[in-house]
Amino acid sequence: MGPLGPDYDALLKRFLFKDGKRVGYITGGELYNQLNLTTQNYFRTKIATNRSRKKIEKGWLKTSTVKAYAEISENNYQLLGILDAIKDIRNISDTSTTKAIKILSGKLVTFSKIDIDALIKLSMKYPPRVRALLGAIIEDKFKTTIELSDLKSSLNPTTVYKLKIKETDFPSIKNWQIK
Repeated sequence: MGPLGPDYDALLKRFLFKDGKRVGYITGGELYNQLNLTTQNYFRTKIATNRSRKKIEKGWLKTSTVKAYAEISENNYQLLGILDAIKDIRNISDTSTTKAIKILSGKLVTFSKIDIDALIKLSMKYPPRVRALLGAIIEDKFKTTIELSDLKSSLNPTTVYKLKIKETDFPSIKNWQIK
């Protein structure tokens, strides 16, 4: 049988923390699996980080790093993961865009107003399609309890975001130029 190699989580922890401070978070397929957006298992773990980008191959641990859109902290890494899922919503394996939006909507309903406000603030560092879809989801789920004017004004009013979502599934998309 031979000696066991290091634990996967222990190996991964080296790349997610530095001196006890969070410097990265899991994103990509593994995150989408954890969020129940897909049932696919992925061979390579993707890590979002503010540090230098590189591929890491230590034994059976295979990772690649991508640049995070915002500064990562222990308080915001889960929110950044949600925004990453919205960013990649068209490319998540084994699910439709509509199904993924419904799953993410269900998760956002459990967030506090403070978390939703933080999510909106962090989304300003993401591409406009992320802000538009986030606005549509929040408007659909929270109606008028969340202030969305800053999010709305950050978007070009003439840009149309083609995400292949039906208005019958999410009526609020018409207010956010999503087709």
